[in-house]
Amino acid sequence: MEKRIADLEERVAKLEAAAGTAAFLKEQLQLLEVRKRRVEMRITDPEARQRILVALEKQVQILQQLKAGQLRMCVACEEKEATLELDDGKFICETCAQIQGELAP
Repeated sequence: MEKRIADLEERVAKLEAAAGTAAFLKEQLQLLEVRKRRVEMRITDPEARQRILVALEKQVQILQQLKAGQLRMCVACEEKEATLELDDGKFICETCAQIQGELAP
């Protein structure tokens, strides 16, 4: 059970870094809805079921933000939400910008 939860949390991290196409996002949203229904039917431990459903719901929210274009991921670390726009139109997070600034000659 803990492995499944860890896998879901890992998927959340990967989704946060993803910037997939609309078709990919739509497919992933559909798959998440199927997973949620399966969890509700198959997992009998209420605590485990709730933890899995929360992780799945977070994935849904991230995908919906990506689909709506509201979430931009850092092109350097691909882990954090980017707030600073570069000259080429890509985005970078503040932490990576600070690191690059410190490494610049």
